[in-house]
Amino acid sequence: MNYGKYEVPPTLKTLIKLEKELDHEGYSIWDVLGFTFEDSHYRYFNTPSDVVVFAVTGGDGIHYGFLTDYGTAVDLENAPVVEVSPMSFDRPAKVVANNLKEFIRIAMLDSSMLYMEYENEEAYLALENELNFPPSDESKQNKAAVVKKLEENLSLPFVDDPYTYSVRAKNERANRIMVATQDGLGVTSPVPATEQNAEPLFYIHADEDLDLEALSEYFKTAYYEHKLAIFRDIQFHYIINEDVEIQAIVAKEMRSMGLVDEAARIYVR
Repeated sequence: MNYGKYEVPPTLKTLIKLEKELDHEGYSIWDVLGFTFEDSHYRYFNTPSDVVVFAVTGGDGIHYGFLTDYGTAVDLENAPVVEVSPMSFDRPAKVVANNLKEFIRIAMLDSSMLYMEYENEEAYLALENELNFPPSDESKQNKAAVVKKLEENLSLPFVDDPYTYSVRAKNERANRIMVATQDGLGVTSPVPATEQNAEPLFYIHADEDLDLEALSEYFKTAYYEHKLAIFRDIQFHYIINEDVEIQAIVAKEMRSMGLVDEAARIYVR
């Protein structure tokens, strides 16, 4: 149910194998990358239905996953990686890397870039300097062993500056958005933008009752991209988690659009 139609990407398979080898040798990959792997149906109410979860941090429910953009990603090896912070209600999910290998590289350089928000580069550098405590000999030995193993077995790209990379990745994602959504992830599409994308979406708000009959009618004539945007907005306001009728309407519409995996995931908590 988690991976659906997708195969586990080769790089992730290798990474999991390396974690086992390092653990056997007495080293911790978690201490370096800041996450461990998750292969169950781990999801929160605001984990986007088109996200395939593959790792957790162990704190505040934060987890990472592949953003399939409603099944349009060719494979997970090259799909964007998102961080989902369930307690960050204003922006629970955000793109943190263009693909898995770049995600691993950023985690090796500075894992805080994957879950922290910085106003600007100066704020990032200031906090880094404040929290940059000298590592123990044991920590340095562990990191050296983990980095050596990853470098030898994974063809990771070069990233000079994790902050600059983060800004660029977010901007690139923003430029690919065809229809804006309230969660900030937006909807991308393989087809060129048209004037249809400027039309208003069905109004969704957490503090107002949703007109289910009107929603059903809207789905009958709405553009494909607009339906996807509504799926995001409904889940963003977590009303889908509280109302079985909304769940049923959304799941039915998803299945009619061929989004079988996404429909199944909205029921997993």
